[in-house]
Amino acid sequence: MIGDCENLEKLPEWSSTLISLKTLSITNCPKLLSLPNDVHCLPNLEHLLIGDCPELCRRYQPEVGHDWPKISYIKLIEIESSEPEN
Repeated sequence: MIGDCENLEKLPEWSSTLISLKTLSITNCPKLLSLPNDVHCLPNLEHLLIGDCPELCRRYQPEVGHDWPKISYIKLIEIESSEPEN
């Protein structure tokens, strides 16, 4: 779990080498703009939770987010945002 990192702007590129990772939760990281480009290299990732990370929520929103294709292989994806929808 990565959470309450108000100044985190980028995940390290080596995070995509965690090939046994099954669950990843990222919450309350408002400055985090994206996941590593090679996030698709996490073959065992089955559950991804993104919560209260405004830009991540927009970019990875199922089927409509610009970067949705990068994570669409994950079995369970939860995107939770406390921001009001327009």
